[in-house]
Amino acid sequence: MSLPKISLQEVQELALQLSASDRRTLLQFITESLEDVPEHPNDSSASLAPIEALVRSTASTKSQARRAAAIRQMGGLLKTDQPTPTDAEVQKLLEERRIEKYLQ
Repeated sequence: MSLPKISLQEVQELALQLSASDRRTLLQFITESLEDVPEHPNDSSASLAPIEALVRSTASTKSQARRAAAIRQMGGLLKTDQPTPTDAEVQKLLEERRIEKYLQ
């Protein structure tokens, strides 16, 4: 049974209708499928290599930007006006937490 031919433009339009999670999964699938394909100068898929690189770098940049924003937001959660606890104080806190967690 042969599947109908779909143009690249139709595939792109269909991909935009997917959720972000499904598009990431599709990107991963396409990337993995290209790992087994030898690159030939006359191969028409070679013209897609710059697009693939752009998609990878954009996804990586967006991911890094989200991660950096989250880290900046969490930094405020760690700030206190109190001095850093000593090793003995930390051990005591850990012991209290373990007693609370496992013995109560």
